[in-house]
Order: sequence, then structure tokens, then C-alpha cells
Amino acid sequence: MTSILVVEDNPMNMELVTCLLESNGIEVTQAVDGLEALDKVKNSLFDLVLLDIQLPEWEVWRS
Repeated sequence: MTSILVVEDNPMNMELVTCLLESNGIEVTQAVDGLEALDKVKNSLFDLVLLDIQLPEWEVWRS
């Protein structure tokens, strides 16, 4: 099964993306900011990370 990490801080966008992906048989893991996303990728393997480019805690991704 395909596994995607969705990183999105807007609850409505997160709900929409999650619903669309799951309805197509994709396993979705959610993160609401860059720090949470980094923590999740350290502990799990994902096929894809779908990332909002305007996130809280974004600075950690650029270091």
C-alpha cells in the first residue's frame, strides 16, 4: 500500500487532501508543522511527502 505523509497546517485543506487520498486506497499520515513532519519521517518510511510550503516551524526544513 502507498503511504503518504501530508504536512498541512490548515484543517480544511488537511481534511480535503486526506479524504481524497484515502478514497483512492492510500494510507495517510498527518503532520501540522515542520517539526512534527521531521519527527514522523525519522520514525516511518513514506512513499511521498506532500508538503505545504508555508508552514509554522518551516525554518527547520531549510537548515
